[in-house]
Amino acid sequence: MKNPDKLFKEFTKYIELKGVNPQKKFTVDEIGQILDECRKNGSVDIRNSNSYNYAITGMFANQNGRNYFDFIDKSISTKINRYS
Repeated sequence: MKNPDKLFKEFTKYIELKGVNPQKKFTVDEIGQILDECRKNGSVDIRNSNSYNYAITGMFANQNGRNYFDFIDKSISTKINRYS
């Protein structure tokens, strides 16, 4: 399992445990805050900060053919990929 997969798994577990509607439209900032909370509480087992940052970029940029999120603004993935 790649690190972006681990992060997405923890994200989905978090919203399920918190009772958040999985159909909710999250902002990029909300997703980042949830993932940061997962990292701080130890549920994300990615210790190297560079690996963690790469994993977040991989999720948002839909790298490796995985579409973790469907952005309303389709250019977001492209823009994040360009700067990673």
